[in-house]
Amino acid sequence: MKSKLKEILSSNSSRMIADKAVQYIGNDNELYDYVVELSLSEKSPLNWRAARAIELSTEKYPEFFMPHVNKIAGLYPNFSTPGLKRSYTKILANYIEEISEDNLSVLIDISFKYLNSDSQDIAVRAYCMVFLYKVCEKIPELKNELKDSILLGFPYFSVGLKGASKKILKKLEKIKA
Repeated sequence: MKSKLKEILSSNSSRMIADKAVQYIGNDNELYDYVVELSLSEKSPLNWRAARAIELSTEKYPEFFMPHVNKIAGLYPNFSTPGLKRSYTKILANYIEEISEDNLSVLIDISFKYLNSDSQDIAVRAYCMVFLYKVCEKIPELKNELKDSILLGFPYFSVGLKGASKKILKKLEKIKA
């Protein structure tokens, strides 16, 4: 079963293949764990294809990611491919409460760094913004730092990132600092 799943993920990068992998994983926690390990141990593009399958599978079975939260959070600064960063930033944003204080501190720093880096993939930057917003819900004292960071970079953002920024800025106004 594992070799079949690896074969599916190796075939191509389409959403259809990611959905096929998610369907194959189903509610099998062991296969889910295997795909997490593929995302961490394989080379690109298999690693980020696996991370995308984890992202989509986690939407259906959020409890499957719980044992991996702090492992992924701890390894996140070492991720080099945009696909890994993209998928795991999106996932980790939904587990703010479960991330250890030390890991959260590192993730906050790196998310601000990525948000303000032109060398990062636009989707990574957008998901970092969402991650930081969700952190602000837990730690309202960061609200102004995120707002300032967005406003500072806004003139240089792509059209898509500007759109995402506007939504986050509106949501930030509702957080009491």
